[in-house]
Amino acid sequence: MPAFLRFSLGTRVTLALSIGLGILLVIGVFGFYSAGEFLKTREEVRRLLLVRENLEVLRRDMERAESAQIRYRYTGDPADQLAYGGSAQRVLREIANLRTVLAAPDQKGRLDQFKQIAQARLDALAEPLPGRGAGSAGAVPSPGRQSAADRKMQGIANAIAERERQMTAESEDRVENLVALLLTLAVWGGAMAVALLIWTVFVINRYDRGRRRVERDLANARQRLDYALEGSKSAAWDWDVPRNEVYLSAGWLQMLGAPAQETTVAPAVLFDLVHPEDAGRVQSAIKGVLNGSTADYSEEHRVRRVDDSWIWILSRGKVVQRGGGSPLRITGTNHDVTERKSIELMLQEHDLRLQLALATAGMVRWDWNLAQDEFVWPEDPWRLAGPAPPGGHAGLQDMVHPEDLLHFLRTLNEAAETGEPYKDEYRLTRTDGRIVWVSARGYIVRDADGSVLRVIGVAQDVSDIKQAEQALRASERELRLITDAVPAFISYADSGEILRFCNKALATFVGAQAQDLIGRALRHLYGEDVYPVLQPYVRRALAGEKVQFQRSQAKREGGTIDLDATYIPRRGALGEVEGFYALLTDITELKRLDRMKSEFVSTVSHELRTPLTSIRGSLGILSGGVAGPLSEKVRGFIEIAKDNCERLIRLINDILDMEKIESGKMSFQLQVVDLMQLVEQTVEANEGYAAQHQVRLQIVSTRPGAKVQADRDRLAQVLTNLISNACKFSPAHGSVDISVSAQGERCRVGVVDRGPGISDAFRQRIFQKFSQEDSTDMRQGGGTGLGLSISKAIVEGLGGEIGFETGLNQGSTFYFILPLWHEPRGAA
Repeated sequence: MPAFLRFSLGTRVTLALSIGLGILLVIGVFGFYSAGEFLKTREEVRRLLLVRENLEVLRRDMERAESAQIRYRYTGDPADQLAYGGSAQRVLREIANLRTVLAAPDQKGRLDQFKQIAQARLDALAEPLPGRGAGSAGAVPSPGRQSAADRKMQGIANAIAERERQMTAESEDRVENLVALLLTLAVWGGAMAVALLIWTVFVINRYDRGRRRVERDLANARQRLDYALEGSKSAAWDWDVPRNEVYLSAGWLQMLGAPAQETTVAPAVLFDLVHPEDAGRVQSAIKGVLNGSTADYSEEHRVRRVDDSWIWILSRGKVVQRGGGSPLRITGTNHDVTERKSIELMLQEHDLRLQLALATAGMVRWDWNLAQDEFVWPEDPWRLAGPAPPGGHAGLQDMVHPEDLLHFLRTLNEAAETGEPYKDEYRLTRTDGRIVWVSARGYIVRDADGSVLRVIGVAQDVSDIKQAEQALRASERELRLITDAVPAFISYADSGEILRFCNKALATFVGAQAQDLIGRALRHLYGEDVYPVLQPYVRRALAGEKVQFQRSQAKREGGTIDLDATYIPRRGALGEVEGFYALLTDITELKRLDRMKSEFVSTVSHELRTPLTSIRGSLGILSGGVAGPLSEKVRGFIEIAKDNCERLIRLINDILDMEKIESGKMSFQLQVVDLMQLVEQTVEANEGYAAQHQVRLQIVSTRPGAKVQADRDRLAQVLTNLISNACKFSPAHGSVDISVSAQGERCRVGVVDRGPGISDAFRQRIFQKFSQEDSTDMRQGGGTGLGLSISKAIVEGLGGEIGFETGLNQGSTFYFILPLWHEPRGAA
């Protein structure tokens, strides 16, 4: 075998590649040298062209100088003399430039000869021409002399050009020889390099095929291992004990909730992940493996994931020992057993919950083996069967009440035949003689052939529930009797708008039996004509709001009935609305009486207002002295009559206003009102009334520029009413404060008095008609009790709200709030 083949594959490949690279390096160096020579030759050619170009320029400049000087000799024109001078200077500059281009010393010598001849020619041309007169030609240089100098200069120029051409040709020949040598070297060197490369590729390819085959087998084996670890929710680990490093497969980080990848960490890092409650046990197990007291490592414990949650793992390892017996490495797996541990904990928790539930509910488990007719109480039978007698508790069948025994056996046999869960209620005679009601539930257990083996279940003492059911039935009967006796329609509907209860009056009105109405939806019960009217109120009640409204409904026998309806929500233990009660009262007669009252009041008020107005006018005339002077006593009587007349007129006006409000006939003349101007005018108009009560009116806060859209007279009526009430209930020498303030996009007007305040009993009805806190004949302030009710209707009709704040012996504040008016955008 050749010595080359005895080398290793790596050495052979390295040597072959080194030779190939060496050949390529030689070719590259030679090519670099050839390129340099080629560039030099190119420079020689460029220099040759430049020399020729400069020689041509010299020739042309010499000709221009001679022509300019000859013209000057003939014409005497100074411009020709200047042209000659410029051409002569260019000739000398071109000679200097050409000298920098020429490289060879002999060429520079020829150029010096050329310069001497050219300088002599130029000097000869520049000689003055004595005796030359204007308009006559001077002496012209001899043509023979010019020709000899020109020939000599031309010969030198040709010699320079020829020498440059020879130098260029020599460079081109040298480059051609180098290129030919380079091509030969490149062909043979390239062929040898390609051959080495092909051989290297062949060797590497054969080696690579073998390596890939081994790697493929290894990858398949590793993949099978990964699949096995992943399928079992496991990860492999290898602890290099001397180096104190633990290799972990990709499944470990995946188990911890991180991207799967292999890693190597110190054991301390893994130990930091162990749950504090398990750390001592794990540390003891590891010490046992390291000191040789334990052959293998196996431990279940919790570890922390990256999201700070905990999982259970089963970690097992096999110890590899050195010759001396000390551990070299420990290799094993970590298996995720969280699901199993969760099931175990759930089973334990379920068993505890079951025992707690049974104990809390007073239940007892039982197991009846029908094949052997053996009845077993697993625990605490005394809770149901009573104290244990000396011989122990008897079987269940012997304890069932004789009147229920037949039913008990029939129900048990039906469950055994059908396979349905067993469920029954019966009476049981306890060992202490007390009879209790028992609710028993159980499941049938069969063997593989379908034969009944046993019944297992629970039993509970439901005597209290039975008593409660009996009491509930009695209560329901009483409730039914009471609600049926009430002259009103009473019903209950659940949150699904399903009727669950109605009294006899409602069923009779609908024309059906109560049991036929139960379970029907309100929509179907009332029909599509009536239900849409009731639906908004039903939804408000189911939203938890107490709703009260009035409506009319057609009767089956003809005509209509007026009903006052109240919906009251029913809430569950957690406060959720479970349904609502409906109480409907027949107010047809009340409505008729109210209409008669309104008609009577309206008629009386209209009939009284005209004569009262006439009486007020007459009393005013008498008081003014038109009928002659009156005594003080008569004048006093007239003033009393006049005040009572004014009071009657105000009462009639309030009654008429109230009648308009109730009939919906009150109209408003809306306009933009300057609120501060209205307040100031109203305060000024009521100062006399305040003085009568020895009270001072004052505006304590203002809102300049505040405007509202309202009926000016009606709004002044509201404010006048609030001010007059405040004056009546304010102590003497006190003050009534009027304030105007902004509340966002609304404006608030408040009237504050220092009176005794409003009692709790009167607050709920203060805005009702004819409502007065002191209703006796000797009440302090007087009045009709309609002012606040009318004010409330006016303010709400203007889109605002009215209210009050009070405290006993702390005075009261009555206020109304209206939306502010703004100039429309774009208005001039």
